[in-house]
Amino acid sequence: MSGSVRMRHGTVVLGVPAYNEIRWISRTLASIQAQSHRDFMVLMADNASSDGTSEVCADIARSDHRFVHIRHEVNKGAAFNFDFARDASESPYFGWVGAHDLLHPDFLSVHLSALQQRPDAAGSFTYFEWIDSNDRTIRQDGDVGIATPHRCAWVRYLWSIAIGSDLGPMHALFRRALLPKLASRHVVAADHILLANIALQGPFIAQPGHLYRLRHFDETLRTETTMQRVTGKADSWPDFASTIEAYLSDFDVMNPDGSAMRRWRPLVSWLLHDRLGKRSLRVTKRLRSLVKQCHRIRALLRPRPTDQLAIKSC
Repeated sequence: MSGSVRMRHGTVVLGVPAYNEIRWISRTLASIQAQSHRDFMVLMADNASSDGTSEVCADIARSDHRFVHIRHEVNKGAAFNFDFARDASESPYFGWVGAHDLLHPDFLSVHLSALQQRPDAAGSFTYFEWIDSNDRTIRQDGDVGIATPHRCAWVRYLWSIAIGSDLGPMHALFRRALLPKLASRHVVAADHILLANIALQGPFIAQPGHLYRLRHFDETLRTETTMQRVTGKADSWPDFASTIEAYLSDFDVMNPDGSAMRRWRPLVSWLLHDRLGKRSLRVTKRLRSLVKQCHRIRALLRPRPTDQLAIKSC
């Protein structure tokens, strides 16, 4: 199938943006099919793949009615494809799944339960378990980064732009009503901008464990830069000045003159320039370092499983 489609579903839609993922796509889709929660649909947004990815997606769409395959005629870049998967579907809950990643069988059931219990939350996630090309675990991320559960919108937003460095929430299950409909930016750190905008709408719920397995790639072996993959254009290069401009532009759209959050714009601008600008005091860098040290200390002080059993038996 090619062109566009408006998918409607009662509970969950998962968007799988894909471009030349023949080595991984079958494993990714199989991990979605293995979900313990069965009521879902999948939009496979194929960005003009030329390596057989399109055929794999078309085959599974024919055999499983929950999977829909859309193939773009030309590669429009990852940013466009992520937006397409979101905007061409309708459901109370939505999530993006990388076409080379793997889901734990309880990914949907755990996150759905959490979001149903917390109607104020924008998304539910776990931090990543990183895997190699053979699905072997490399490492597991911890609880450091962008997702503060604070109930105040301005605290969550300022925290995300000053401290946020981990992207576990990028592959959360989102409450669609709180998912901004702003277009993804063709800039470096576009995913950080999106997460900051989501944090402005509602808190994230960080779940224990690791239900999302993220594929690790050696960037030196890739033929395209990150920006070339984001935009689909060969002449795209990172530019942090454009990232700052994109952050502030989205902030202005979501917080027009007269809104309560508008008064924080000077601080937002200062934090962004300190974090991403060429001339800065590196205050945000020191803050992130301090936060990580605090988390490491907390992890060392946290009782081990055997200690917890001993405490319960006393």
